[in-house]
Amino acid sequence: MDVKEFILSQVREYYRNAEIAPTNIEKREFAYGDFEQKIVQRHLSFKNEAELNAFVLEKAPMHIHYSPALYRFPDARPMERKELIGAELAFDIDITDMDIPCQRVHSKEFVCKDCLGVAKDEVFKLIEDFLIPDFGFKRDEIEINFSGNRGYHVHVVSKDVLSLKDDARKEITDYISGNGLDFNAIFPTMSHKGVLLGPKPTDLGWSGKIARNFIKTLRGHNTLLIRRAT
Repeated sequence: MDVKEFILSQVREYYRNAEIAPTNIEKREFAYGDFEQKIVQRHLSFKNEAELNAFVLEKAPMHIHYSPALYRFPDARPMERKELIGAELAFDIDITDMDIPCQRVHSKEFVCKDCLGVAKDEVFKLIEDFLIPDFGFKRDEIEINFSGNRGYHVHVVSKDVLSLKDDARKEITDYISGNGLDFNAIFPTMSHKGVLLGPKPTDLGWSGKIARNFIKTLRGHNTLLIRRAT
């Protein structure tokens, strides 16, 4: 058995025990890739989990992808013939978009455990600081997948997001990224007593986030000063 066959055997063993089938499997487009190409073939569809499992055990693909969009005819082509039903809300956490200290040592082309650790922190921040408290999504409506290389994909699978239009999705990403924040509303002008009014840690949305992070940072500096003093 050569090296390639050995690797394929290990991949098959992985698929034999893994649970890889998404919800609404019959409404999704699939694609797969091998050693040379991330995508060898797309416009694939499967009626159920058994069909998908039989496929991956036969092909032992190095990459398997499925669409966050749901279609009436997922294997049709061109795209217009698929007839879009709706799409999940998907976020791509990619370390190449981040400035990570270790990248100054090994460049952005290489991925180390510290890189993925930062990406994991961003995933949990997205979920715990935004998707659950600000948008009200439940934990069982959120799925996390390794992207296969440089980060993670976060999918909101709630049926409430399927019909969202492009402008609504852009509003959500703008909110999460802080694009267009009104700082005058978060930090009002001087009050009549001459005190600068700012957000409270109990405030909702970005106001509360800013206040809580300010307090956390301030406490960290106080601890550092105490340590230096001693």
